[in-house]
Amino acid sequence: MICDDRNLWLPPVRLRRYQRNKVIVGLLMAAIFAGWLVAQWSNLLLRGVSLGLMLTTFWIVIRSLVVDTRRSRDRQVLVQGQCLVIEGSGRTQRAILTDVTVAHWYNQPQARAGLWFYDDRGQVLAHLDSAILADESEARAFLGWARQRADCPFEVRWPG
Repeated sequence: MICDDRNLWLPPVRLRRYQRNKVIVGLLMAAIFAGWLVAQWSNLLLRGVSLGLMLTTFWIVIRSLVVDTRRSRDRQVLVQGQCLVIEGSGRTQRAILTDVTVAHWYNQPQARAGLWFYDDRGQVLAHLDSAILADESEARAFLGWARQRADCPFEVRWPG
């Protein structure tokens, strides 16, 4: 694994902080629903609704934590100098960002999903799959982050 946390897309410390913040927000939401439960205890319908909302909140937070942990396991993305390094699934991809002429985001199908980097001949230089970048908003955030660390003058094509 890559050890330079400053240039990692989602270093382990930031992932833990992100997950901790999710738990805190989930607990705050559950506390609001618990307060509503106590305040409306005499109304059976509102009691059921508030319990349902609390359980839904717990389910969403726990599922989100599990998905984040799975997505980040043995996967790292590093931008150092002009080099993009992608580690995951037992292999390492390297691409020189100045060689990239176009990046393309694909939503589907699953095997094609993710952010693809191409050179001027149309050859694939690198691919950030949907296990690393789950959706277009994460891809946009990643490109903003990468452009702060390296010169990325290439065009990005989005669906639509």
